[in-house]
Amino acid sequence: MYLAGQWPRLIRFIENGRLEIDNNGAEYTFSPFGLPRKNGLLSHSFQGAKSSASLYYLIEPATSSGLKPYAFLCHVFKHIQAARVDVDFDVLLSWNVTRTCPRMASPQGGGVF
Repeated sequence: MYLAGQWPRLIRFIENGRLEIDNNGAEYTFSPFGLPRKNGLLSHSFQGAKSSASLYYLIEPATSSGLKPYAFLCHVFKHIQAARVDVDFDVLLSWNVTRTCPRMASPQGGGVF
């Protein structure tokens, strides 16, 4: 009975070879963002949870962009004080740093140092 209700979706999947049968790939991509949320429950204060979340949201996209997280954070903390306008902050985003500082890129696509 379930398949009868899903028949149009199954046909669309078969007709279009680019579609995936499940969303496991998308869920796997976003799983690192769920971990910090759960870890925030273990923080002793709201400010501690907020600080942890801020660091996670800096580190995860950097790692996804193939940057070394420690080098990326050092770069951001060194240059953020001089940022005054939106363009200055945009340059510090992980997907822009790979273009401006290729030496920060990790050869194996991630890593701590």
